[in-house]
Amino acid sequence: VRNKAVFLILLCFGMERRRICELRWSDIGDNCQTIKIGNGNNSRFMVMPAILRNSIRELMAMKTNNAEYIFGNSRTQWLKPLPEGGINGILESIKNIDREDRFYNNFSPANFRKWLFRFMFLENKLPL
Repeated sequence: VRNKAVFLILLCFGMERRRICELRWSDIGDNCQTIKIGNGNNSRFMVMPAILRNSIRELMAMKTNNAEYIFGNSRTQWLKPLPEGGINGILESIKNIDREDRFYNNFSPANFRKWLFRFMFLENKLPL
């Protein structure tokens, strides 16, 4: 459940590993409709696609009442964030689907951002 949610956040928003690890439950809006992107004055709530909302809700059902971080773990009662290397481990498990396929081997947060940029601005001609 956690790995799927991390993958979907990468795919939907192209977030950096550090930012994904630092996501707190307070960054999630009412009924898991939105997610806070950015810090301080540069932050804003973005609407989450339904598939991501459902994954976040599944995670919410697993957490303890005092959980702070979305992507912590049960051993720490979700009071400590997932280490950044944990994102690499999640992406590494996806690469294992087919080690010979370049598509899976290119999964990284940086490539997700590059692909999102290409999709949004170059292929769909969306304005900045």
